[in-house]
Amino acid sequence: MSKPYAATSCVFFDEGDELWRYCDAPLHLECLAQWPHRERFSRGYFDLWREQAIEALKAADAAMAEVRQVAPDLESLHALRQRLLFNPSSR
Repeated sequence: MSKPYAATSCVFFDEGDELWRYCDAPLHLECLAQWPHRERFSRGYFDLWREQAIEALKAADAAMAEVRQVAPDLESLHALRQRLLFNPSSR
């Protein structure tokens, strides 16, 4: 491709959607700027990654809740870290 382009990864529209065939494909920036579907296409991609970020944050939140049960403050977290670093068999 000799012209600048953008490319998405993942498929974020159903196969029956008219925009499905553009998923996971390069799009010339020049064409994208004039494309009547650019907003809906971009929104679909944005929403996909936003949803994945939300899921990742929920998982991190759950993990941190478990950590807080074992080490409720920074001092106890530091002590736990030191113990695991210098005595890994104490897990």
